[in-house]
Amino acid sequence: MPMGDIIKSFEAGVGGTLGHIALVIGLGTMLGKMMAESGGAERIALTLIDFFGEKNVHWAMVVIAFIVGLPVFFEVGFVLLVPIAFNVAKRTNTSMVLVGIPMVAGLSVVHGLIPPHPAALLAVQAYGADMGKTIMYALIVGVPTAAIAGPLFAKLIDRHVKLPEVNPLAAQFTEEAENIKGTRQLPGFGITIFT
Repeated sequence: MPMGDIIKSFEAGVGGTLGHIALVIGLGTMLGKMMAESGGAERIALTLIDFFGEKNVHWAMVVIAFIVGLPVFFEVGFVLLVPIAFNVAKRTNTSMVLVGIPMVAGLSVVHGLIPPHPAALLAVQAYGADMGKTIMYALIVGVPTAAIAGPLFAKLIDRHVKLPEVNPLAAQFTEEAENIKGTRQLPGFGITIFT
């Protein structure tokens, strides 16, 4: 490849990749911010805390990451779940390590293994694999992997990792939740999940 074509090829490849990622992260950030301001993140946090209990929020985060991560790519799921993670951590006075690691583990497993996630579905189609067997094997491998790499690892490592007391990003997402609390009714859990 001539030197001039190498530079053009590099610019096109990097530009296309960054353009795609920037758009995904930008739109996901907007949706996450809308979820935080509407009270959706607070509703999801409260529902998870009520269902799993304050001592098991790490398990709640891996479950919600599985649910949210199925239809979207990892980057979008991450940006959507960040406001929820901050709200869960603040509400339960839990370390972000204990909340964040299970969230990332759940998203990673869904992203890499479990159809109908777009990435796993693409691999199934490319190799002509049987969808039913792929889902079965993905769950057999994925659920224990997410449990070990998420909640169990987070419990183990949490006592060794100390985070700073002040986190401006967390404050941004939890301030909206504090302002909403008591001033208006929170949206329903189902409508929040499906929008």
